Amino acid sequence: MEILLIFYFTGVSVVLTFAIVSNVLVIICVAKYRHLRSVTNVLISNLAACDVVLSGVFLPQKLHDVSHPENYHEGKLQ
Repeated sequence: MEILLIFYFTGVSVVLTFAIVSNVLVIICVAKYRHLRSVTNVLISNLAACDVVLSGVFLPQKLHDVSHPENYHEGKLQ
């Protein structure tokens, strides 16, 4: 069971890092280069900003929930 947790933490950490870095790069590119500031690209950068916020909040919370099952924040587990 412990080896599965190690793979889970590694996978989620890789996804978290990739999600934040890639979406921040999208935001920087759209903000830096004027020719990329079309309506479509601004929408994509807004979606990237939302993805950064959601990835930064929910994935670490998921890691905490899995690593600390006794401190479950939504009530008692049965």
